[in-house]
Amino acid sequence: MTQITCPFCHSDNLVTLSPQQAGLGQLEVLLEAMSPAAMAALGVKLSRQLDIPPIVGGLIGVVVGGGLMLVNQQILSKYQSLNHRYLCNGCQNSFVSVAA
Repeated sequence: MTQITCPFCHSDNLVTLSPQQAGLGQLEVLLEAMSPAAMAALGVKLSRQLDIPPIVGGLIGVVVGGGLMLVNQQILSKYQSLNHRYLCNGCQNSFVSVAA
């Protein structure tokens, strides 16, 4: 295994940042906006405007939201397993190291 060093100051005094510290908080907020419950509410609203029974719009929204949630979870887990974010204690810069 290779030793990871800071690309700015070449120090090996590094700290691994957690996913929340690495800036994934914004992504999680976006994922919550596309949750099955939010998509169901959107489906009900759209179905009322299109004169379709609201239950149909709600069910379609739940299915679409669930599918989006599964896809997003797979993408997020792949991102977290491939990328590691570090903070250098020497120069206080943060950087991403991609796992080989």
